[in-house]
Amino acid sequence: MQTRQNSDLDQHMSHLPRWAQTLARKYFTKTLSQFVLHGNVRDLVRYEKPGSDQVTYIGLTRFLAKELFAARDIVVFYDRA
Repeated sequence: MQTRQNSDLDQHMSHLPRWAQTLARKYFTKTLSQFVLHGNVRDLVRYEKPGSDQVTYIGLTRFLAKELFAARDIVVFYDRA
């Protein structure tokens, strides 16, 4: 059963960048529940809309909130700047 769930998760995440797939896999399998991202957090993320050849670039915070963790009620960002 776990293998099938992992396969479904991998298929759902196939359009995501590799780093986002790793992050999502750890989150959705409940390996980790919190993340601290640092460094170039204002970078743009290459985003391929599922089922489309359209490629766009969106901000990291928008990508995390609207794509990776869209099912969550709350996504918290903290910026010391």
